[in-house]
Amino acid sequence: MLTRIGAERTALRQAAVITGVGRQQLTVDATTGRVLAELAQLRSAIGAGTSEANLLPALLNGKTTMDRLRREVAALVVGPTALVAVEHAKITALATRIELLDIAGLVLGLLAGLAGVALFTWASRAGSG
Repeated sequence: MLTRIGAERTALRQAAVITGVGRQQLTVDATTGRVLAELAQLRSAIGAGTSEANLLPALLNGKTTMDRLRREVAALVVGPTALVAVEHAKITALATRIELLDIAGLVLGLLAGLAGVALFTWASRAGSG
């Protein structure tokens, strides 16, 4: 898990640079480091045979830190998610305009075809009469 979380933290750093949330990512990274340190301390205390009653404050502190990490990660996702929503709306608007232009082009093409038939018919009658 520690190997995997290291890779995940690296990937998050890279994604944060791309999406422009580097400052928030630094906060998440620091809190993640704190969570890992607290878990290592708990593991050590449990390995040393610390009683349940003596572990409770560390467990509560770890929960508080983990809750903070969850909030920070949620806040980190908000910005890029909002950006995706805005860009999606722009793409949808462009797609709608393209469809309308396709329809307009089709109508103009049909009108041009009808005008061509009418001119051909008129020219044929004018030339034979």
